[in-house]
Amino acid sequence: MPGLRERKLPAGEAVVDQTMLKWEVATRARYGMVAALPETHFKLTLRKFTSLVGTTRAKEEMTLEYQQALTNFKEGSFCVEGDDGEVVRPDESNEEVWDLAAWAAFKEAFDTRLKNAQAEEAEGDLNAERIREIQRMLEQSIEELDPNDLKDREGEYLPRAWWDGEEGGKLDEWRKKICTRFKELLVDEIVDMGDGMRLTARLLMDFRMDADPNSYAIGNLFVDRIRRAPSCFAMQFLASIWTQEHSHPVVLQLNYVGLHIYTARASSGRLNLLASFYFTDSLVSWLALYDMLTLHVVRSKTKQSAKLHFLTREAMQIKTLLSRYSEAVLDELKKIDKEKALRKKLEDRS
Repeated sequence: MPGLRERKLPAGEAVVDQTMLKWEVATRARYGMVAALPETHFKLTLRKFTSLVGTTRAKEEMTLEYQQALTNFKEGSFCVEGDDGEVVRPDESNEEVWDLAAWAAFKEAFDTRLKNAQAEEAEGDLNAERIREIQRMLEQSIEELDPNDLKDREGEYLPRAWWDGEEGGKLDEWRKKICTRFKELLVDEIVDMGDGMRLTARLLMDFRMDADPNSYAIGNLFVDRIRRAPSCFAMQFLASIWTQEHSHPVVLQLNYVGLHIYTARASSGRLNLLASFYFTDSLVSWLALYDMLTLHVVRSKTKQSAKLHFLTREAMQIKTLLSRYSEAVLDELKKIDKEKALRKKLEDRS
């Protein structure tokens, strides 16, 4: 974005102490500022570039991931694949947007009711077991949302590009649709539509088979869906696409769904997408040797294979991330295939 600079932080860097101090010293040296700088002079935003997580995480980390996913959803980074295969921002006809809005509304309602229940029960801190008991009660008791509770809060659940300037009846319609979708997904039984099922419904149906959703579960599901968008929870690398004749600077962006190639220079504050290669159909293999990264890919339209060569000092890091992401995607595909086989077996019996 204009006026902002993005940098990957090295391991062990004391962000607030070192980074902010360097910025202040550099600003004083350049502009000759001697008086105290205002608190809002610098804005430091931390973003998680990868959605790969360990087996255990603190609740604080899960909360920060959810806030990042919610920001991506509201500010326009969340994109979907259109009918023509192009990556576009979702509009009102996209069903998953309403699913995600209902999830966000449920999470806020759950957190609010849990906080109120804790305040009513005791003035002091409750023990962990009692808090878990209250959470289990709320998992069964939240069966509806009131559209009036969402009034003037549409921007907390929907993309900002939608509701800016909207008034009256349209906002009323949106609030009712969010509440209706909440009941369909989190109260009523989700109907298994097979391969035609949208991703948000499938993720929630799989979870509801094991347990009732609560605040943290919905937050994790929200992150799980957002991280599958091309521009969300993605790590960027500077590289040059190389041929025998010449090379061109590009930006490689890697996340859960695959690898995306952007122009090195941004226009209007946004990078231009050149090509995307997905783990499920386009990325075949990868190899890193010193500063050379070689990708074996398949063109989606022509189904012809090709090898792309990139010069980058972070070739080994990209290779490691590609391998880790591909393992996670493979595990999920195996799970989906197993569910399909079981579903087909039940259909044959009936």
